[in-house]
Amino acid sequence: MNVDKAIAGNRRYAAQGIWVDRFPQILEVLEVDRTCAERGFARAVGAWQETRPPLQADGILGPKTWTKFDPETRFSTVAVQPPPWLYQCIASPVESDSVSTAPRAGASGAAAPSPSPAVPNEKWRSSHLANAAADDIPADLWRAAMRSRDHCMTLGKLQDKGHDWLKAELKRPDIVTLVDFRITSKEIRLWTVVLKNGAAQTKFRLHVSHGKRSAKGNQSRGPAARVGNRYHSNMSSVGGYVTTYRTGFSKKFLGEPSLRVIGIDRTNDNAGGRNIIFHAASYVSERSGAGRSKGCFATTKAGNRQLLEFIKGGTFVYAYFGDDWLEPRD
Repeated sequence: MNVDKAIAGNRRYAAQGIWVDRFPQILEVLEVDRTCAERGFARAVGAWQETRPPLQADGILGPKTWTKFDPETRFSTVAVQPPPWLYQCIASPVESDSVSTAPRAGASGAAAPSPSPAVPNEKWRSSHLANAAADDIPADLWRAAMRSRDHCMTLGKLQDKGHDWLKAELKRPDIVTLVDFRITSKEIRLWTVVLKNGAAQTKFRLHVSHGKRSAKGNQSRGPAARVGNRYHSNMSSVGGYVTTYRTGFSKKFLGEPSLRVIGIDRTNDNAGGRNIIFHAASYVSERSGAGRSKGCFATTKAGNRQLLEFIKGGTFVYAYFGDDWLEPRD
């Protein structure tokens, strides 16, 4: 194993954010201390690869190795402070196979500009190691959303399976909207946060509806009782979404804008075909909470326009119902 080449590869993939959100869990699986240097980390990855054929034991935690490694980190909740060298990788990504971080010279002798990393967002790359929920966001929702966002970043450009004209791409992973359908619709259960300076800062806190068929019986207010992804089900769907630029105005939505989303999971990949959107509704208010929609994310008229303007065009949305979402809740 070429350790120097492994270090350069791990720096490159750390800068791209493929696995860096789960670095504490990675250390736990590798059984190494957080104080380990880059060489020790590369050797530990190589030793792990040797036990997982047909992986090549090159010491690089790249996409192929991460496919095998990812499942082993999903259920760990260990939290440690990442070592300084990892922060340096995020702030100054290495683009070549050389371990050297010196700038390349151009024809004029000046430093040539480096190619953009996979996620060219300075705010996100400087803060995506945040592992604590903001404000009153449930911790299990936060962890699930961060895992889903991590996966979404590897998908590139998206096209809805129901409408081939509906496309999106996660361009702003530092903006995350979370919805917890386990919470009663009488309470705040939608948060939009911005990852900045190593922390999650809340931008919006709103009431949001769930689908008519997701309700328990004829309850107009309360927590969701079930979720689904079938056409004409009038149920809310859960999982990760990416917002599009597709907006519209309608009297049906109080003359306010609406926003389309694309679902990235098997639990919500019919969102485009089902016309699941964000929109304003008269049955949602700050005083009485949210009524029931046909599966859309309906919010108050007062908060709708600012929310949609902020999250449109490639931000991440995650709707949650707990790990047992397949089973109806009584």
